[in-house]
Amino acid sequence: MAAPLGIDLSTDLGRGKAALGIDLGTGSTKAALAGDDGRVHTGHAAAHPAAAEVDTGAWWQSVVRAVRGVLRESGCREVVAIGLTGQMHGVVLVDHRLRPLAPAITWASTRSPEAVAELAELAEPHAAALANPVVAGMPAVTLHWLRRHRPRLLDAAHLALQPKDWLGARLTGAAVSDPTDASATLLWDFGTARWLTAFADALGLPAALLPAVVPSDAVRGRLSADAAEELGLPPGLPVTVGRGDVAAALIGSGAAGVPDGAQLTVGTGAQLCRVLPAARPDPTRRTHLYCGPGPRQWYAMAATLSAGLALEWVRAAFGVSWPALYDEAFSSPVGARGVVFLPYVAGERTPYLDARLSASWSGLRQEHGRPDLLRAALEGAAFAVRDAWDALSAAGHAASTLVLAGGGTLDPRWRQLLADVLRRPLARTPYGAGSARGAALSAAVVAGWFDDLPTAIATAGSPAVVTSPGAYDYTEPLARFHAVPR
Repeated sequence: MAAPLGIDLSTDLGRGKAALGIDLGTGSTKAALAGDDGRVHTGHAAAHPAAAEVDTGAWWQSVVRAVRGVLRESGCREVVAIGLTGQMHGVVLVDHRLRPLAPAITWASTRSPEAVAELAELAEPHAAALANPVVAGMPAVTLHWLRRHRPRLLDAAHLALQPKDWLGARLTGAAVSDPTDASATLLWDFGTARWLTAFADALGLPAALLPAVVPSDAVRGRLSADAAEELGLPPGLPVTVGRGDVAAALIGSGAAGVPDGAQLTVGTGAQLCRVLPAARPDPTRRTHLYCGPGPRQWYAMAATLSAGLALEWVRAAFGVSWPALYDEAFSSPVGARGVVFLPYVAGERTPYLDARLSASWSGLRQEHGRPDLLRAALEGAAFAVRDAWDALSAAGHAASTLVLAGGGTLDPRWRQLLADVLRRPLARTPYGAGSARGAALSAAVVAGWFDDLPTAIATAGSPAVVTSPGAYDYTEPLARFHAVPR
């Protein structure tokens, strides 16, 4: 059984009923069961490929394994509702029967730099409405690339869905989206809160390709008999529309209820988010603005691609397990004896917004060994997070505390490195967790266990610091990192 940071693994589910949250992540599907107190009592994860293009059949099999696993391990007697979340910025093209026409294209796809440059030029007249930078991996870029390179596939498509919305369609037969995912496509008008059809027209994308957008906590439909049989659930359960994974994590971690807090999620990528009461675009266009997590809320986000994605690449390249990577890396001193790692294995978003950046080690000499390279990799990933944090702060969204979400900060040595580099305390709420808990809480609201979403968010409790900064000074290693040419 796998459970992300902060989950309380009590097996007591009160009346034996639970709300089920499903998170279709980049490298795994996570399922979580929450009781009527809002606490997540059991979590289970099932891996699937993490790639630029993924067969949706692999996604479905991981959903089945995760849901059946959490049901088997929990002793839950009755699931009352299902909440959904998932990785953002994907494109799943489906036909009129909602069957995928091709593998899903995920946020990790960089496509061609030419597509990004072309789209940026077309987007300039709509910059104020889009309120976001043009970067590789965004659905608008992916769809523009498909129009140029695979026009027959695009013409055959009935809808372009986000990953969690493909899953919702697979579960219920209803294909809709929500504001949190729609606003992260680079096709959303922040002024009108609708699809920016004029921009879609400029890209040669018919407006009918974009699904209807309805509130995140609405019921998208009922669990179909076929899907229910595969999942081991009764048919007819209500299924929420759901949210993108970052917005769901803001709910699940409790960060959405922390007045002077921002959320740090470290997974395949890393995101730093601050909930806003009004839409405030970054005039430099280095950071992002999206809808959610709740109605009439927005959040500013700085995102790096160079977190778990880079570290997993390093781990695989050296053939070491995660425990061995940490043990070896932290046997090397702070600064990795002068070795520097640029972690841009898939380019970078904040603050560089450049898919052409690449990864490298520098400063290597014959006296260096594998521990130094591994330490440099961890430091490089932390420095990329720091760059993102500096950009978010410069946009006016600094915070005194960072609330952790996701499962990428389990090792205390890695958490200490992040706290020292960011120079901020890292906290977590007593019963908070990540995106799967946020999805489960949405299902609990639908089930009537909570009057509204803020009441559900409050069940996470007040954040407590788990790692304080100040153990080590990274001023000099950070300066060396920034001195390496990009």
